[in-house]
Amino acid sequence: SWNQLTTGGRQCFRKLAVFRGGFSRLAAREVSGSQAEDLSSLISKSIVQKTGDSRFRIHDTLRQFAMEQLDLVPSESAIVRTRHARHYLMWMRNLTPDLGTYRQKDVLNRLSREYENIKAAWRTALHNGFTKLMLESVDGLFFYFDIRSRFHQGWELFNYTMQRLEESAPPQSEKDSENLARLKAVVSGYQGWFMRFIDRDHAEVLMHHSTGNLAAMENSTHWAFMETLMVMAGFQNDPVRICKILNNCLAYFTDENDSWRRAFVLETLALATENGQGQSDEKAFDERFGFAYHGLELRMQNGDTWGMDLSYYTLAKLSEEKNDIQEARRFYRKSLI
Repeated sequence: SWNQLTTGGRQCFRKLAVFRGGFSRLAAREVSGSQAEDLSSLISKSIVQKTGDSRFRIHDTLRQFAMEQLDLVPSESAIVRTRHARHYLMWMRNLTPDLGTYRQKDVLNRLSREYENIKAAWRTALHNGFTKLMLESVDGLFFYFDIRSRFHQGWELFNYTMQRLEESAPPQSEKDSENLARLKAVVSGYQGWFMRFIDRDHAEVLMHHSTGNLAAMENSTHWAFMETLMVMAGFQNDPVRICKILNNCLAYFTDENDSWRRAFVLETLALATENGQGQSDEKAFDERFGFAYHGLELRMQNGDTWGMDLSYYTLAKLSEEKNDIQEARRFYRKSLI
């Protein structure tokens, strides 16, 4: 089949080798420059297959051969791999806000379908020092792993990322140095979040390191969200400090008009702001219940079904704490729907 291809056909085929697990027509055009007639020609020769969901794929054996051919042309390989990384990480970055909306399920399915491409794109960006692009897309990876409960996958990827970042050469510009420092802080925190299921002590160290470094930079979404995750993970024990941290985060996300992350803070306030004895008086308990309800309302407005399940679970825990078993059962059932 290779010998029967024209020079243009061979170039198209080897460029398509950068894709993992299939690709769309748009991705083929943007990454490899392939046009509809190029794909049709390769399909007619049984090199590319068209799947039922309007996507295309290359058999692994053929793809390996095409990759070998691509690696024989280093300049072309570098260009195509860079295009591939930018295409998928920018695509994921643009989809991330929709993870907190009614489009959540569709976005998660699309991310799952393209996960192998996203992982390859992330590794290319990591290898080439595309820190700005990684910083812009890292939240999409985090939420994908967390919402889909792919905790071990999340830990593996962020652990690998941190190792490579520590080994990377110092950036040439001041801006790149700032981006690298922020990326390390964020990745360290996300690594710790997933590691808490494996090694809580090490996870706590990583998350403290993350929040400390982010706090030394200007206030940011990553700083406020990482502080919230620290409390969620149970790595802050002082009730007064917890209340102060969460109220600062709540104010930040309110100013940013970020209702998705504001709901996370409200849920954490509902569960974490007990007094030092682990008991709450009636007034304080009602306030915590109010936080949980407000978080639920925001998530319902956004269409965040995963977040709504978390809110119902929080309300169930609070009802159980108040010994209102009937309400607790009602909320637990809602969290499972």
